This record gives sequence, structure tokens and C-alpha cells, in this order.
Amino acid sequence: MRMHVQPFSGNKWQAVIVGPDDEVLASEVGVVAESEARAKMTAKLSQQVPGMDPAKIEDELLRAVPRPMPPDDPLEESDESASSEEELAEAREVLRGGDFIDQLLHDFDAIGIAGEEDLALAVYLIGTSRLLRKPLHGIVRGDSASGKSFIVNAIAGLTPPESIKKATHLTPKAIYRMPDLRHKFLVLGERSRSDGSQIEDSTKGLREFRSDGSISLSSVQDGKLVEFRVEGPAATIETTTKEDLFDEDANRCLLLASNESSEQTEKITARQAAAYEGRRTCKQDAVIRRHWAMQQLLAEPVEGVVIPYATSIQQRIPKERVETRRAYSLFMGVIEASALLHRYQRASDSEGRIVATRDDYAFAKRLVGSVVAAAVSHAPSETDQRFFMSLRLQKYAVGDTFTAPELGAKLGRDRRRINECLRTLRKFGVVEQLTEANGPNAARWRMCQDTLPGQVEVLPKPGDIPEGME
Repeated sequence: MRMHVQPFSGNKWQAVIVGPDDEVLASEVGVVAESEARAKMTAKLSQQVPGMDPAKIEDELLRAVPRPMPPDDPLEESDESASSEEELAEAREVLRGGDFIDQLLHDFDAIGIAGEEDLALAVYLIGTSRLLRKPLHGIVRGDSASGKSFIVNAIAGLTPPESIKKATHLTPKAIYRMPDLRHKFLVLGERSRSDGSQIEDSTKGLREFRSDGSISLSSVQDGKLVEFRVEGPAATIETTTKEDLFDEDANRCLLLASNESSEQTEKITARQAAAYEGRRTCKQDAVIRRHWAMQQLLAEPVEGVVIPYATSIQQRIPKERVETRRAYSLFMGVIEASALLHRYQRASDSEGRIVATRDDYAFAKRLVGSVVAAAVSHAPSETDQRFFMSLRLQKYAVGDTFTAPELGAKLGRDRRRINECLRTLRKFGVVEQLTEANGPNAARWRMCQDTLPGQVEVLPKPGDIPEGME
């Protein structure tokens, strides 16, 4: 069997699979340059020709994707985001302001984000970290209706268009055919809910890119060795409804969580009501363009960031778990990103590096301190704590039994996600599973404790951190 991919019309291509006698076995038309459309073409062609390897189909489709322009091509720059002198002047004033973080939160509110202040700040920090030598990566977890994707996309919109790359669906090999990603913000869609070796293989390329900052793939095409290489580094973020993530993916990322409380639902619905009543008067375009200008100023060359108190933190955190190695590095990256974000309020050393202050440590601890604690001490995460509180609010006491569907009806949450949360709480001895699911009968659980192990304090208080070099 052979496959041919040829131009069809506009930006669409036609893929045709023929047999030994040149009979047409399958034919599909689609946009091969878009990952989601390409995945649908691959699936349809695979269904029509079960004997052909889907990976080979995808390879042939990807070969038709036009190669990106060289990094120095003038088309790489976007006139749309070019900032005027007035916009740059306003951006400098904001970056130098003592109420900088408050201004950020005000802007987030202006573009429609209700509540979720720390999550929005963390996503903004990840996007800004694309300018560092080792950017940050994040995964935002939450129910399908929790608004996590809205927050990610709204914050991503504050990044200049030429500095962002979006991929709603990323197939296993698509990462190898990406354009130049150096210092870009790669915004991915919802992570697949697949488990086991399937997800391990599908995220292998992204995992290596996050670790190494670049990635390459060698393959044989038409009897010739062809190498694809994607240059980085880049900051990345994605969302998921899964509570349990593949460890090798999770420990490379900041595991953030959306707020699923009733209080947050009140804030979101109140914001929606205001919009329906026409009470939103802020000009969002002006806010967005101000942030494009701010990001343009932050992107000015710098020799890096130095953290004078890095050893002080290292000496104070627990070393019992091997996860500490990556957790410490991730936390240092958040401090670096904070210092970069505040570069107009920070001093530089004799080598031209931004010097992180105690305020950067306090900001990092505020945003991801619980994430670090969960990794270093195996303590309950914020998601665990919120789910446990939802059980307590439903008056479940020690000895009470329930099923995931019963909880779902009371909490208004997805049964599959509830099962994942229950399995996580089981690790802390808070609940136990009494019976396995059997056909129409769901698994039954029992409450074992009326308290959840407390969040362990693994990071020193900001006041205990030295300001200068030790």
C-alpha cells in the first residue's frame, strides 16, 4: 500500500491510499497543517484501511506540512503587536510601579477572569518565564466546567502573538515538526485521559523537550535519513481533568489547580450575569496591548538571574524524597521568573544579572509553596484538601459509606474525577474502598478519618531568608 498527499484547494490537502494494483482504498481531504484536523484525517484513513499503521499515515500527512520560515525571516515579526512609544511608556510605568501585582490582578479582572488570583498569576509567570534560559512548565488540573481553560487562554492572550504558539491537540510526533520555539509560550489543549503505556508514549516528545529545551527526530523517508529538529527553550502549559498523572510528566511541571468551590462558582456566575446585563465597560484591547508592550520590554536582553539565598533554601528543605531534586529546581525557576517579571524594580550585579530579592521568594512561595510541599513531603495538595472539605460539608462522618455516583449527585461533579480524587485520598488513609465496581454496581467507599493530614511547612518563612549574598 502507498499513500499520496497532494494539494486540494486553499489550505486543504487530499490524502489517498492505494493498493498494489493502484486501486483507491481510502481518500480524505483536510487541513494537514492543523494538528486537530490532521488527527481526524489519520483516524478516518485508519478506519478505512485497518492494515496501515496510523503512525505511518501521520508521518505522510506531516510531510505535506510546509516547513517554517527561518528564525530571522521578516515574516516572523508581527506588525499587529508592535507597540507605539506611548504604549511602551505606559508599560514602563506599570513595570516600575510599587503596586505592580495589584495592577496585574486588576488587568486580569478586566479581561474577564473572576477570582482565581493566584492561579492567574502563576500562569502569567509561566508565560513570562519563556524568556529565561530554563522556562517553566505547568499543568492546570480541574473539572471540565471549572474554567481552567478559560484562564489559560485569557492569560495567553496577554502574550504578544509572535511569542505564542497554540496547539489544541498534539499527536505523539507532532512536537517534532513544530516551528522554531525559542522563547515562545506553547499553550496546549486538554491532556488526553489515556492511561498506561499509551500516554507515556504520546507525551514522550513533549517530556524530552521540556527537559532538554530542544528535541530531534531521525527517520528514514524514501530511503534517506531525514532529521527534524525543534529548537527551544519554551514555556509550556496544558490543562487536564485527570487527578493522577504519569509521574514522568508531572514532576517536570508545576501542578496547579482550579478552584471548584461554591464561592468561586458565585464569582464566575456573578461575572457572567454582569456581562449579560451589559455592565462590562473596560476596553480589553487597551489592556491586552499594554501587556504586549510590557512583555516586549521584559524581553530585552539580560545576562540571567542570580538567587543569592539559593543555598539557604536548599539547606532547609527535607531531603528524604527523591522528588525533592526536581521540586527544588522548579521552585528556583519560579523565583527566577518573579525576578524577571520585576526586573524594573530589581538591581543587577556586576555581571549584568538580575538579583532576586526576598520579595521574589515570598511571591514564589505564595503561588506554588503548596505544590512544592506536596512533592517534597507527600502532603495533600490543594485539590485534595478542597475535595476532602466537600466531603465534610456533605456531613460524611467516620464509618459512613458512599459511591462515586452518589457523591457526584450531591457535589455536581464528574463521576470519573470523583473516583480519581477518592483514590488519592485513599493514599492518606482518609477513605477506604470496601467493594470493587461490578457491572451496574459502583464501588463503595467508607470514610475512615474526619481530618486530613495537614500541609507540611517545608519552606522557610520569607523573614528567615537573607536579603543579600551569603
